[in-house]
Amino acid sequence: MILVCRYNNSGASTCINITSSDVVLDGQGHTIDGTKMASSSGVKVGNPKGPLTNVTIKNLNLSDWGVGLYYENTQNGSIENNSLSLNSKGVELLGDSYYNKLNNNTANLNGWDSRSSQITIL
Repeated sequence: MILVCRYNNSGASTCINITSSDVVLDGQGHTIDGTKMASSSGVKVGNPKGPLTNVTIKNLNLSDWGVGLYYENTQNGSIENNSLSLNSKGVELLGDSYYNKLNNNTANLNGWDSRSSQITIL
């Protein structure tokens, strides 16, 4: 299941929420822009009922979010060819998120209080 918000200067707390396994989201170079709300996510992948598998996010530009791309309890997925900029955190992998491949992503000027790029894996 995928829930989608308006994608330019969205005031939504989560713009795209993926709660099912075996999903490929190909942004085809489009931008999803938030409003720098601290607790927001451009794309959130996870389901509290159990781990997700095989979720791919690719070819997407995510900017002005608390977390550009957020995976929680998501395994064996792929994050590729995305641009993450001006977010508090570019990519965040939490819980049992493992065996996810990160390939050819660009993270610039994430961390609103610095000029750092942040990818957090916990």
